[in-house]
Amino acid sequence: MSWTVRRGHLVLIEPDEADADSCLTGRVEASPDDKTVVVDLGSSPRLGGLPCAVQVSLYTPEAFYHAAAEASAKDGTGRVVSLHMNEIEAIPRRAARLAATIPVGIAGFDHLGVFVCASGETIDLSAGGCRVKVDAPLPNNGPAALMVPVADGVPIVALAAIKEEAQRRRVWEYRLSFLRITEDDADRLAELV
Repeated sequence: MSWTVRRGHLVLIEPDEADADSCLTGRVEASPDDKTVVVDLGSSPRLGGLPCAVQVSLYTPEAFYHAAAEASAKDGTGRVVSLHMNEIEAIPRRAARLAATIPVGIAGFDHLGVFVCASGETIDLSAGGCRVKVDAPLPNNGPAALMVPVADGVPIVALAAIKEEAQRRRVWEYRLSFLRITEDDADRLAELV
């Protein structure tokens, strides 16, 4: 099977012989072949009794992957594990996503009616929304206007709903869903994706 798992993608690991509170997360370190992923568990607890059977969920811009796998130790600490997959199920996203770094500007009104704006860049982009990282927090009570500059000089403009927010040091990461975009801008966006 051909897939698009790359270094840094998020992995959820659920041991077969554990309760629901024993899910672990990690980041892909390498994918040496079509059935193996090497994962760094970071600060997650360690898997006990390796090798062991696990359920694996991988989240990428192109698809969600799920598989039964066998986890084995890749190092002496148990922090890095190798996951050997069986029968990988791929569930494509509703809209194709382009992993791209494109400058963006976002603006809206906060809960007090104060105008808030931020600039940053896309992490990925699709016809239905995008993930962005920006230099300031966005309004959390309503939609925001997103502007994406493109080569012809006329920016793509969309009204977007904020679906998720995460702050990492001095950068805010958001998942946005487009609420309103003109047909022309949607076509131009599709050309980018």
